[in-house]
Amino acid sequence: MDWGIALGVVGIVATAAFGVWAINDAREQVRGFISTERNLAWTRIQNDLIWLFVEPTAKSHSKEIATGLAVFALLATELNPEQTPENLKEAAENEALEMAEKLVAGGYATWKPDLDMQRVSQKLKEWKAEKAKVKAKLG
Repeated sequence: MDWGIALGVVGIVATAAFGVWAINDAREQVRGFISTERNLAWTRIQNDLIWLFVEPTAKSHSKEIATGLAVFALLATELNPEQTPENLKEAAENEALEMAEKLVAGGYATWKPDLDMQRVSQKLKEWKAEKAKVKAKLG
């Protein structure tokens, strides 16, 4: 057998092996995607059904915000399993508070009259300091 034929056979086998691996990898990714979509649907359904059994209090988020936080937490933990729903909820609330501060400073909104502005200022100061630490750590 000459080297050209041997090299051709090796190339065909390597290409076939790579093709099989790629197909299996794509199938795994699709399974993961479908699993995540199923979990998202379940989270939305669960959050909708909860309100059949309970009445919200003044401390609760609206149904839409509660569902959004649950979906965000599910997706974020898919990317980083070390995150907890509590940490993610706090981060989302703090980012929203920071954006609200920008809207108020730009004259596009006003603070709600019943907010404790001293507490809001303290929360914003702590959040910005925490973000600065993370940015400094990341370089």
